[in-house]
Amino acid sequence: MNELIIIEKQDVMAVFTQRDLITPLLAKIEHAATKETLNATTDQGRKAIASMVYRVAQSKTYIESHGKDLAAELKELPKLVDSNRKYARDFLDALKERIRKPLDEWEAEQAAILLAEKVLLDHAEAVLCNTEWELAKKSENDRIAKERADYEAKVLAEAQAKAKIEADEKARSEIINAEARALSAEIEIKRVQAQAQHDIEQAGKRATQEAQSAQEYEARNKREQEQVKAKVKLQLDNVTLVRQSIIDDLRAIGLNEKQANYILKAVIENKIRAIKIEY
Repeated sequence: MNELIIIEKQDVMAVFTQRDLITPLLAKIEHAATKETLNATTDQGRKAIASMVYRVAQSKTYIESHGKDLAAELKELPKLVDSNRKYARDFLDALKERIRKPLDEWEAEQAAILLAEKVLLDHAEAVLCNTEWELAKKSENDRIAKERADYEAKVLAEAQAKAKIEADEKARSEIINAEARALSAEIEIKRVQAQAQHDIEQAGKRATQEAQSAQEYEARNKREQEQVKAKVKLQLDNVTLVRQSIIDDLRAIGLNEKQANYILKAVIENKIRAIKIEY
């Protein structure tokens, strides 16, 4: 049998009518259930605790069953029997809770550890989201700057084309007018053509310089983005490193893992005044 006690049939009446007889039985159950110290931090210990709780529950059912049978047989003693049944039931319920307390504490500790880990993860995600927003903002500013540079280059190209057309028209006009002039006019025409060519060459050089500047800007922007990404990764790595070093220091001065994580969580949430983590 799995019960921690056995009540002989001839003793049932005495047990349920005399408190000083049922108390030793309950004490026997308590002794059998608590004589070994069970460790709720190991799988074997948790199984042993659950098994002992089950055996105490069986004993409770066993006593309840005998009490019910006696109450049915002895109508004149139901109040006394029910009183002892309730006493045994309350006692064994309290015993179950006392035996299970280490297991409840272990489960609560595990839940607290999971909650602390979630808080750290949520904080790291918040840092990452803020960094991503800054990157997106910088990317948008870079896009606007590039569009402005492209527009300015387009305007410059149109101005160069217009200047060339005007120069060609001016040259042709000078040539037509030069036919009616003396030889000196021919020299002037050549001068105007040379100046127009010079203007075209200068405009081409400016366009080349603008294109080169745009390429250099894009290269510089790419380098800056890579530097920002590297900085973000370094910041995240530093956050993890700093927090782990805090946990290690707290553990080094005698705190357990749960206590260390609890203190770190409180500092992160600014619940401890005058203490702030510098990353």
